Amino acid sequence: MMPGIGPLLPCENRRVTSVVACLMLVVLLQVARPVQCQAAPETYRTRLANGAVVLFRPNPAAQTVGVSVSMHLPATLENARTAGIRSLLARMLLQRKADADGNSPLAQLAEMGAVADTGVMRDCLVVSLVGLADGFADYLPHLREIVFGGDFNWEQLPAARTTQLHMLAAIGETSDTWAQQLADAYTFRGTSYAWPLDGTTASVQAIGQRELRQLHQAFFRPNNCVIAVSGPLGNDGCVRAIASALGSVLPGPQLQWQQSSLPDREAIYIHRPWSGDTATVLLSLRGPAPHHGDFAAVRVLWALLAGGEGSRLWRSLRGEAGLVYSVGAEVEPSANFSILSLRAQCDPERAGSVYGLISEQLHSVQQRAPTAEETRRAINYVAGSRLVSEQHNLSAAETLALYEVLAPGEGPELLSGIAQCAGGVTPEDVRLAASRYLRRPVWVQLGGIPPGAQGVAPTPRERLGAVLAGYSNDVLPTVVVMQSG
Repeated sequence: MMPGIGPLLPCENRRVTSVVACLMLVVLLQVARPVQCQAAPETYRTRLANGAVVLFRPNPAAQTVGVSVSMHLPATLENARTAGIRSLLARMLLQRKADADGNSPLAQLAEMGAVADTGVMRDCLVVSLVGLADGFADYLPHLREIVFGGDFNWEQLPAARTTQLHMLAAIGETSDTWAQQLADAYTFRGTSYAWPLDGTTASVQAIGQRELRQLHQAFFRPNNCVIAVSGPLGNDGCVRAIASALGSVLPGPQLQWQQSSLPDREAIYIHRPWSGDTATVLLSLRGPAPHHGDFAAVRVLWALLAGGEGSRLWRSLRGEAGLVYSVGAEVEPSANFSILSLRAQCDPERAGSVYGLISEQLHSVQQRAPTAEETRRAINYVAGSRLVSEQHNLSAAETLALYEVLAPGEGPELLSGIAQCAGGVTPEDVRLAASRYLRRPVWVQLGGIPPGAQGVAPTPRERLGAVLAGYSNDVLPTVVVMQSG
């Protein structure tokens, strides 16, 4: 779900919805047999005359409609000078000139009861919209102006830049996000993927109107986007409304994308002092792309390790030892790889013990296949998470659009195939996935005792502060140590 957008429900209804979602997951995890990972709801694909791909997923029981416009805009377009340009453009998309009555497209959508927002991922820039289904056709002209219009309100550029700089400062105070950025900086060092999505202070300050306008003119074309819709509509009516509002937008030249090579990295442990009351221990690895045959097994592996209260790390770190305040996992898909992350927050003096227990679990799952019961529970967690996500039209539309960008022409089929494969993952499949993808972990510890003094952590061998200093504006020194063994 894009930042700033949630289900448009009263607070009490939203709370009840969250409770129901949690209960669904609990029930799924307790059933005696694996949940059948059935194919996703039927999805219709239409390519308009100007090249835009429209995906429609019917949800007759809903009252709202979710729309996600994903523009293929990969991180490889950025470099040291332009890092964060996609995020700054995403903010400027919402800053359009007002009409004769003084209303901007965003304000007009708000008057209709609809909300639009933007966000950036590794492979695309996303414009999302959610509102009552009855107003779907009326929203589209304003959505068109936000996405494809050329009349930016450039007077708002300084404010947009300031907002992005504040976001960078806030990230420096958010341990989970900051730890992941440090891990990415090492994992992808020397490539565009190493830069934070919001860029750096220097790059954001250097980006001007000309660069933003050139990026928009070059890539914001209908034949470079996917428009995904989920809601209580009919496919024919949905496509007609989109064609009427966006069909006259002219396509651009066919874009050719080159796959960038990714460097191999050794296992490493990064420690950084942290002024907060808690320490964060993060494990990050580069995993397979969604179209790879191992992707489903990796999803199950990650659910087994840190998917909910029944997972291994929850039981060992929180349930039995009470060492952490929180533990979680994420699989972030991209076109050529995925990022697998595990993170835990604890008291600073317990960081070494947390690192040790996570390491033990990683070693165990590589050496011995999990039990059939553990595997069943992890499969059910993956299936349940998917079912819960599909309850909300916006998240369903965003997922459809993202996977269509990652796998042009087969996004919904890829999603369905991953779900089917996850249902058939065996304990040995999990062990093999662990042995393939857990070999070169990138550890990040924020706060707590430096690794050399922990006993269980690896011994410092080198300092690489200069390599990663640009990501933090040199606020604190960074110590990097190679993982032993």
